[in-house]
Amino acid sequence: MNLDFLSATKQFSDTPLLDGTNISSNADPHFLISYRSTDLIKEEHLESKAWREKLKQLLDELRELRRECRPVATTMEIRRLPAITHNGLPADLTYFEPFRYTSGSDSDIVKLVDKNRHPMFGLFPFFDVSGNPIQNSANEPFAFQLGYSSSFYFYFKAKTAGDRRENHSTRLFDLIEECGRLLSTLPWQAISSIWGKSHIIKTHESNESRWIESVFRFLWQPARKNHRLQRHVYDENGTHSIVLDGNGFFPRMPKGSFSKSFFDKIPTEAGYPFSWCSTIDG
Repeated sequence: MNLDFLSATKQFSDTPLLDGTNISSNADPHFLISYRSTDLIKEEHLESKAWREKLKQLLDELRELRRECRPVATTMEIRRLPAITHNGLPADLTYFEPFRYTSGSDSDIVKLVDKNRHPMFGLFPFFDVSGNPIQNSANEPFAFQLGYSSSFYFYFKAKTAGDRRENHSTRLFDLIEECGRLLSTLPWQAISSIWGKSHIIKTHESNESRWIESVFRFLWQPARKNHRLQRHVYDENGTHSIVLDGNGFFPRMPKGSFSKSFFDKIPTEAGYPFSWCSTIDG
């Protein structure tokens, strides 16, 4: 498919934007969020009295298992919505065949309105899956925050010489399930510090996915500085990638990285890739 029309967003690639939106980072919109049964809602949140002791126990068990268990690498893929195309997956997912796959959290696009609940308009239009700009009859681009879907790939990396650790993945995922069950009973401040400071948090119904995604989101925190987990966008073959910028959930291409030859390999829209990945090596 010819994606040359996306180059019209090039001029906004370095423009500071509110996370995952087509409006200025200085804007103050209201988000029209729809609720789902799997959401964690601040007003309904119940904190466990014994969360601290239980969390310590589970983390101790995970650390012990890490010494005995062959490391499991995990790649998280996020695909934004809408998306007329998608970017590649890392080549490791071809070299090391995943033994487990699971879905993560997802969200629909979120309409943005002003304080009087009037629709807001963006600096540029996003394109729908057919390549049509999302705008009104007066060619004013609707403002919204992108939606997304996420998934996890689990695989074993090659053993190093002398590594005699065994495959204990069944026990590992049992512990992860317990951690995910505990997650929703942690103090709201702890949950929102990882998932975003909102009164509603959209997680997956699977306890396993909730915990795995929480680990990724924690490792993406800007406060981790040099230890921060990177997010990459890949070309179609997964052999070339670039590290993305941004402190929000929707990272963008580094400033000044746009070029015609690069765009042909890794298409983006105003600096937003269509899909991106992050990997924990185990």
